[in-house]
Amino acid sequence: EVELITDNVHIHPAMVRFTFNTFGADHVCLIADSMMACGLPDGQYSLGGQAVTVRGPRATLTEQPGTIAGSATCLFDCMKRAVLDMGVPLESAVRAATLNPARSIGIDADYGSLDAGRYGNVVLVDDKLDILKVVRHGEVIGQTGNGSPPETRFLLAAKESSQRKLPLFRRSGPATWGLHAPKTPKAEVGRGGG
Repeated sequence: EVELITDNVHIHPAMVRFTFNTFGADHVCLIADSMMACGLPDGQYSLGGQAVTVRGPRATLTEQPGTIAGSATCLFDCMKRAVLDMGVPLESAVRAATLNPARSIGIDADYGSLDAGRYGNVVLVDDKLDILKVVRHGEVIGQTGNGSPPETRFLLAAKESSQRKLPLFRRSGPATWGLHAPKTPKAEVGRGGG
C-alpha cells in the first residue's frame, strides 16, 4: 500500500493521480502529516524544538523556508483537496481516507465503513465538500446551518459484503447522491456510547 499527503504542498497533483492510477484506490491511504498548528491560524509554532512558520497549509522551518516541516492540514482537508484540486475521484479519495487506513492498522471491523456493527461515524458534506454535519457513534456532534440541504453526499467507505460489492455512491435523484447500502436500524449501526 501507498501513503500520500494530499495537502497541495508535499506532492504534485499529477503524482497523486499517477499513484491512484498505478496502485488502485484499494491500495492508497491518505495521511495528513499534521503538526501542532493544524487547525490554528497562520503564525509561528514549534516542531521538535525548531521554529516553524505556517501560512495556509504550508508549514516550513522558519530558518530554512524551503524546508517543509510537516503539514497544517487535517485529513478531511487532504481528502477534499485530492478531489477538488488534484482530480482524484470522490469515491477513491473517501476510501483512501477511511476504509483503507482502517484496514491497514487492523481496525476495519469497527471503523472505515458503515456496515452493520461498525461505529456510526459519518461526515455529511455539500457538493463543494464543505462539512454540514459530523456524526460520531451514531450521534450528531456538529452541524452547520439549519440542517442538511437536499444536495448532499455521505462520505462513507463501503466494503465488500459477502453477497456483493456495494458501490460507494449511487445517484438517488436529479441533484442528490447517497450511500447505496442496506438500510439498518440505528441500533444495529452504532456501537458504544453516544
